Amino acid sequence: MDYEKIVELHRHHLEELLEDIMRRQMMMVVAPSGYGKTTLLHSYFKEHPELETIWFSMGEYETDDDWLWQKICLQFRHINEEAYDKLKNVGLPKTGQNMELLFSIIVEYLNGPLFLIIDDYQKCKSKAIHKLLARLGQAGIPNLHLIILSRVYPEFLYEEMMLRGSCGVIDQQALTLSREEIEEIYFINGIKLKDEELEQLTEYTDGWIAAVYLTLLDYKRLGHFRVSMSMMALLKTAIFDKFPEPIRTALARMSLFDAFTLDEVCYVIETDLEKIWLQGMLENIGFSHYSVKERKYIIHSLLRSVAREELERSGYDKNRLYHREGEWQEKHGNKIEAIINYKKCGETDHIFQILSNSDRMELYNGAPMFFEEFYREQPLEVRLMQPVAYLSYIYFLSIQYNADEGARLFEEVCGGYAAWKEKGVSDQAIITYRDSIPWDYDRIQGELYIIKSLLEFNDLDQMTECMQKASGLLQDRPSIIFENNLLTYGTPFTLYLYHRMAGGLKGVVEKEKVYTRYFMKLIQHVDGGWDELYDAEYALTVWDVERALELAEIVCEKARFRKQICVIINSYCIKFWSYIYLGRVREFEKALNELKEQMKDITRPIFVMDYELTYGNAFARINRLDQIPEWIYNFNLEDCNQIIRSVRGGCMTYGIILRQEKEWIKLDALAEQMLLPYKKSVHLYVMISAYCYKAIAARHLESEEAGAAWLKKAVEIAEADQIRSPFIENGQELIPLLERMSGKDEFCRELIPYCEKWEENCKKFQQKPEEIRLTEREQEIMALVKKGRHNSEIGEELHIALVTVEKTLTNIYRKLGVSNRAAAVAKFGGGGKGRLFKR
Repeated sequence: MDYEKIVELHRHHLEELLEDIMRRQMMMVVAPSGYGKTTLLHSYFKEHPELETIWFSMGEYETDDDWLWQKICLQFRHINEEAYDKLKNVGLPKTGQNMELLFSIIVEYLNGPLFLIIDDYQKCKSKAIHKLLARLGQAGIPNLHLIILSRVYPEFLYEEMMLRGSCGVIDQQALTLSREEIEEIYFINGIKLKDEELEQLTEYTDGWIAAVYLTLLDYKRLGHFRVSMSMMALLKTAIFDKFPEPIRTALARMSLFDAFTLDEVCYVIETDLEKIWLQGMLENIGFSHYSVKERKYIIHSLLRSVAREELERSGYDKNRLYHREGEWQEKHGNKIEAIINYKKCGETDHIFQILSNSDRMELYNGAPMFFEEFYREQPLEVRLMQPVAYLSYIYFLSIQYNADEGARLFEEVCGGYAAWKEKGVSDQAIITYRDSIPWDYDRIQGELYIIKSLLEFNDLDQMTECMQKASGLLQDRPSIIFENNLLTYGTPFTLYLYHRMAGGLKGVVEKEKVYTRYFMKLIQHVDGGWDELYDAEYALTVWDVERALELAEIVCEKARFRKQICVIINSYCIKFWSYIYLGRVREFEKALNELKEQMKDITRPIFVMDYELTYGNAFARINRLDQIPEWIYNFNLEDCNQIIRSVRGGCMTYGIILRQEKEWIKLDALAEQMLLPYKKSVHLYVMISAYCYKAIAARHLESEEAGAAWLKKAVEIAEADQIRSPFIENGQELIPLLERMSGKDEFCRELIPYCEKWEENCKKFQQKPEEIRLTEREQEIMALVKKGRHNSEIGEELHIALVTVEKTLTNIYRKLGVSNRAAAVAKFGGGGKGRLFKR
């Protein structure tokens, strides 16, 4: 049956309302199902094709925060592949630092207005997504507009945004059809209603748009209303039952899925439908929407409910549908979607086959809550038979997601394999889909020792012993579960982690060297460790700066060759510190640009965090606070996990900022936080820094005597290892206290010249920056770049060749000391003729 196309009413007052709200950061369209929320937005953007949109519809039973975020990110792929890759790698931001990283990526790639539309938001149960959208709405990101379509008001706090005027609402009252609009809908579709019919229809539909259009369809066929029927019954008889049988079958079977392409329909239901015919039917019924970018149809929830009931009545094997959908998703590279469907039809063996491939860690990271549930449902015997997939999962938990759960599963799996071996279970019982790799109990035990070393992260001796045993059991073969997942220890120094006994720093250096030799052999099959890195860190800690700088250069070159970004970051941390002490301003600036270039394609949050801590710490030391990342400058203990506070130097950097801004009370409170142990471990370097901050605060809030008492605690810990760096970088404030103590303590007396040189050379970095003058042509081009113009558009507007635009931009980047458009725009800040810019 061919459906006559219904003419929809143009609701001009709603379009005017939309025009007003579109100028705001966030808009919410809130009304029950069938009130035309989605249709309203589709119609608006269809008439404004120049506006860029990303449309995401929440699916049923969204329980995994991270996978939900990955699916939202996938929509960015249709706009910019590079932006998608970065957003995906960032993961769902759950801290202020990761939130800021996300915002910076959006700003970098947003050249014009973008409308992010999230439909069926009432299905979202993720508190993390609620928090993210609220922060996005409050962030005031230029060109980004959020539109929330929901049956109920969202669970995040939007009231403040409404009061500020940055959030607008279209509610059920605005969407409800008036008596006059109902009459006009019938009239433009060729029907002149009698007064009594209009009265009856208005009362029956109560302004519900779906009901009005359903009754219209029914009326056009029958010539009268069937007001005694429920809306769902009317939807079935007036629309669903009128489809030809193949279409009814297709809709019923595809009702299990949120959205689908025409090719997907034919594959899943195993019927070669005429796709042009199917497309025409779907586009005419008024209860479906088409996503041009994804080429997918999304069926309205009301029609899906009717189709789902039809599927249940038919008794068709739903497992067959889930299997075919899983195959379709796998063929198109959507492995998590494939696994979700295979799980629904019970094809566990197929899931393990996928999880034995090299990208399994990426899959685990993409949907951790889903896989947590998946493994919880599998008997231990099944998990033991899949060592590649399951041991990799425990490894993933241990280093990224949930270390406590990783430890529990580790003990369970160790017991399981031990019981198997005791029973004499053959190695052949252990299934692996990587046929080229022989699995036996020695290999399994070797991989388990690697996991154990990670779970013993706070005990360097235990970690080294485990790695040594792993290396022996694996007979120097590289680890399977490690793959190439190079860990990052922390910033600024790895030595901070394991120096827990005064006088033991040199011993820690040697132990770290032994551990990382095993580590590198198992992870990258490299016969060598990071010896120069530990020696460089030690040299700087005891303030042999020239030696530290020399070693840092060696470390940096090796790390670049091995592509070890965490080691590169640590080596630059040593360089920055050294250049400041030596007063080498140009080398410092050059190193900043080198590290920025190294990091330009890195989006893994832990690396970005360490990078920002490294250069943020350097700028804090020289009192250039305007160049410190926002999340560090406004450091929020509640918004950071404990590892950022303690081991990764967040508190130490923030302490320098507070010292520079003379916030003595806050500095004292921060020091108290730093003195709390981290996971039952004491980090002496953190304690020394904390006591220095307590001493500085006490000197200003109480007396020099009180300050000296706190400084004495720092000296008592540091002197045994000759640790000088925390005192020197706080020299300006500590010199009076050191002088007070120098008569009785030679260590304090020796620190004073270093502190004086540090302060003298820090001033060189605070001198007026070199001024940069852009030419008139360069300023014209930058003004257009700031407006979001592409290079080709700039060339057309200024009547110059594309190659000229590219060369000019390269020259601008060099002058401004940046490497990309976003950074150039940030530094440009506007521009007029003859304007001077500063590095």
